[in-house]
Amino acid sequence: MSELPKGRISALDDALAVCDILASALQSELHRGRQLGSALARLDGEGILNFVSARTTFIDDAGSMQNELAAHLSRAGRQLGLSEVTLATLSSKAPEQAEALARAFSLIRELSQELKLHEQVHRQLLEKGLAIVNGYLSSVRPVGSSYDRRGSMNQGTPIASTFSRRV
Repeated sequence: MSELPKGRISALDDALAVCDILASALQSELHRGRQLGSALARLDGEGILNFVSARTTFIDDAGSMQNELAAHLSRAGRQLGLSEVTLATLSSKAPEQAEALARAFSLIRELSQELKLHEQVHRQLLEKGLAIVNGYLSSVRPVGSSYDRRGSMNQGTPIASTFSRRV
């Protein structure tokens, strides 16, 4: 049986640091998401585009943090001689750090769920905004109600120009 490293496992401390950074990033994204809600309600195109750009950066950063977290946990597993790294296996070897990781993971799940709920609301606001814009466009570009050469109603195609192409 291999001897356990004494004291705290540095890879788990590194994993906890990444969890803290990820939780802070999620909280910042939630704050920005609240600002997006008001931009959507005002149909503020520039604000929406700025949010989308920043969201892309957030997604990339979050993916990098997840990869970094996985690397730290893998390193901790090797340091502790674990074949599988789970909270249960970590708690048997480093209980204090495993408990801190469990709390950090719980916070990250909670923030992620809240972000998901905000996304659903934003999607609904975007759909309503799109319906408003489409309604406006339909009113300024009326659709003809004539018959085509086969005798069907010509619904859905805009009224053609009355000017001849042979002018």
